[in-house]
Amino acid sequence: MNPTSRVPGHHSHPWPLFMSELVSVTLLVIVISVGFSMIQGSPPTLNTTVSSLPLVEPSIHESVPFPNPKGDERTANHEERLLMLMERMNERLDTLIQPDPPRDLVDAMDRLGQHMEQATRAMVTAQTLGQQEQTANHDMLLKIQERIEHMAGMMTGFGPNLQGDQPTTGQEGFPGGEPDANLQSRDPFFSRLRTFLTRQQLRIFINPGQATITLPSILDFDPGSSHPGPRQRRALTVLAQGLAQFLPCHVAHPPQPAHCPNPPSPVRVDTIRIRGQAAFAHPGEPRFFFNWKLATARAYRALDLMLATQPDLIAMKNSRGQTLFQIEGRIAKPRGDQGGQRLDLRFFFEEPDNGSQIMEGPGKEYTNQ
Repeated sequence: MNPTSRVPGHHSHPWPLFMSELVSVTLLVIVISVGFSMIQGSPPTLNTTVSSLPLVEPSIHESVPFPNPKGDERTANHEERLLMLMERMNERLDTLIQPDPPRDLVDAMDRLGQHMEQATRAMVTAQTLGQQEQTANHDMLLKIQERIEHMAGMMTGFGPNLQGDQPTTGQEGFPGGEPDANLQSRDPFFSRLRTFLTRQQLRIFINPGQATITLPSILDFDPGSSHPGPRQRRALTVLAQGLAQFLPCHVAHPPQPAHCPNPPSPVRVDTIRIRGQAAFAHPGEPRFFFNWKLATARAYRALDLMLATQPDLIAMKNSRGQTLFQIEGRIAKPRGDQGGQRLDLRFFFEEPDNGSQIMEGPGKEYTNQ
């Protein structure tokens, strides 16, 4: 066993001990060298006579240099050298205590930081692109679903979940009488309206047999809400534009003279009923009354939005001088309505000779409150 290992305070590494001894020896050599140099040189002597001072008193901005005694220059040189050596020793000691990192290490750390920054930017960019691609795919799926539903409505003649919903004479919620008195003459009206809406990228379900326009399921209201969302607002705005363009030639009293074909179309619109739906609830339940009010509020807000974008619609009158639009709330059926959150429009036409009067159903006339 090494006996020095038992001595308290003994350093396991000899490098610090060697450096401290080297510094001590260096200082001792410097002190001895300065002493010998001072002994070998002649001691400084002062002049017994001092040169006469200048006769003119110096001003505040002038300085009078006094002559240095002989021998001071050599002593000053020794002192300056000693101070320089002490400063260099201090710098060297600071370097040994806190050595600077190698330049290669600093460069490597800088490069590592640059690579990490580039990797972070690439990751953020990839996440942003992924979110954009996911949003685009979602929109594409919605368009495909809307297109499929539109094609199904064109082939079957019904919108989604409208089977069995055809009204009969005297059915509650629709006027009495047959609303499709002139089916062949109303087909061109719905065909032109469908073409306009399709060009505006709005694919809705039009059933000329029932004289019904139904918004697709992707435009359903959120459960429990009567406020149209962004997609619903756009659809209702485009629908209002189409009605404002084609209805003036098919109403008895348009708001202003319209450029209509000659001879005029025999199709005259008597009433357009906006019908909102809400989820199914059994009559007598507290939720039934709430859902009925919710369905009516949906119809009211949808019509209010359409009239706000096209104010001329509210000025159109039928042959009796009444406004065309009414609102209605409806509770969905127990089956086949997929939540019952949709909105549709139902058209009632006058007879070509205006001889047939349409009975008033339970629809509520729109009032702009």
